[in-house]
Amino acid sequence: MRLHLTFASGIVLLDLLAAVPAAAASPAYTGTEFAAKGLRTDGKDGLEPAHDVSGIACLPPDGQGRRSCLVVNDQDTYAQLATLDGERLQGGDLVFLVDKDRKRAIRGRKPKRLGCSRGKGGFRDLDGEGVAYAAPYFYVVGSHGCARKDRTAVRSAFVLARLRVDPDGVPPSNDFGSVEATWRLNEILRRDPVVGPHYGRDLDKQQDGLNIEGVAAIGDRLFFGLRAPSIGGKAFVLAVRADELFAPGDAVSGATGERIALDLGEGVGIRDLAALDDGRLLVLSGPTLQQPDIPFRVYAAEAKPQGRLELLTALKDVPTGRDERAKAEGILPLDGQARRFLVLFDGLRNGGPWLYERR
Repeated sequence: MRLHLTFASGIVLLDLLAAVPAAAASPAYTGTEFAAKGLRTDGKDGLEPAHDVSGIACLPPDGQGRRSCLVVNDQDTYAQLATLDGERLQGGDLVFLVDKDRKRAIRGRKPKRLGCSRGKGGFRDLDGEGVAYAAPYFYVVGSHGCARKDRTAVRSAFVLARLRVDPDGVPPSNDFGSVEATWRLNEILRRDPVVGPHYGRDLDKQQDGLNIEGVAAIGDRLFFGLRAPSIGGKAFVLAVRADELFAPGDAVSGATGERIALDLGEGVGIRDLAALDDGRLLVLSGPTLQQPDIPFRVYAAEAKPQGRLELLTALKDVPTGRDERAKAEGILPLDGQARRFLVLFDGLRNGGPWLYERR
């Protein structure tokens, strides 16, 4: 088992509108590799070990300390049930979330007039980027942005899905029977006066197109973390009531989101979110593009505009055995207080999780 240390100093961070008090000196965290097995993704010859894990959320632990979880990959039509204990993250059954033959069942109205530079990309995969849990649902959010590689508008990436599970984290059906899906988040993103002008644009330096990478659930609201745009050194979270997103029918929603600006620095966006027991958000940040000089960091943020933002730690790059950098993509608090958390990586087999613990 390898061990590495991460350090971060306390600094004063500013919200979009007002200064907040200085954080205390940030504690040091130790990082160790954590075992993971059985996480799968689509390959040329069927299912193969996942190297593109992008999100995780779990139920509270049961009497034996085990947690039922849901894990999502970037480019699949499904998510995967998993079990987490003190020793391992173990993949389980697949649960299908989107399918082109079920497009008509998606609530709201599909987005139109998208500005992705290479036009339409059909209805393929969810491009799942984040997972949240609020009983009785897991929520899985697509990127809601242009495909990064081919710059097309893959419609299925603009879907938000939720999966109903029982108190043990088991869905009554693995084949769409427990799934609801909605387009309505697109309407709310598009009408926001700050991030809306970036909606439906390419995720590159010139366009700074909107892209979602994380989601957390607190009470009756969902908090969506944007990888981009980054505007004036600010990254953004948009909070929306879940019942407004999943209202029956296809009528246009009049809902609006509450925008929260986080001063994370130039070219820095949100790579994942999770909820803490005290109502704060655990924020995993990183580069909006592929800037190798921007580290991945972890913050705790009050879930409101002009709230306090506390830097917890900066993560050293984990070894990959290749020139390519492993991208921190998913975060899971293990104690509700951010003293212990898991980070999962895109680019490592089975998500290559690392366990970080406050010293």
